[in-house]
Amino acid sequence: MSDWTDDEELLEELARAQAQRGEVPDRARQAARAAFAWRTVDSELMELEHDSTLSRATVRAAQAEGRLVAFRGGGLSIELEVTPGTVLGLITPGRACRVVLQQPDAEERSCEVGDDGLFAFHDVAPAPLRLVVADDAGRHATRWLR
Repeated sequence: MSDWTDDEELLEELARAQAQRGEVPDRARQAARAAFAWRTVDSELMELEHDSTLSRATVRAAQAEGRLVAFRGGGLSIELEVTPGTVLGLITPGRACRVVLQQPDAEERSCEVGDDGLFAFHDVAPAPLRLVVADDAGRHATRWLR
């Protein structure tokens, strides 16, 4: 490999690399996804306040039906009910904002939230997820839920 001080040499090196391209290894794909996650590093991470799966009082049958999770941070709280295929949420205090649903290997989905603070995502894949709330005050992200 060269130090690429010569433009022609750089172009030749790039042409060789392009000619050798093949299938991208899974390890490289995983590294790219991890690097992509850093794009929201400026989001304030919200603190987990409640998770029904961690409560000793929760009955297993109730856990199978749904999960109740609450986060707080940045002057707001998010309460979630996560059931197979659906995420229902309430932002308190209610405010106009955008909520983004993120999942690995899936395109981001978003919805606009009105002053009532209610939102819903349907047809959610059974994979880890997190939510990012964006408003005039900034970006606030939940931790990843599995």
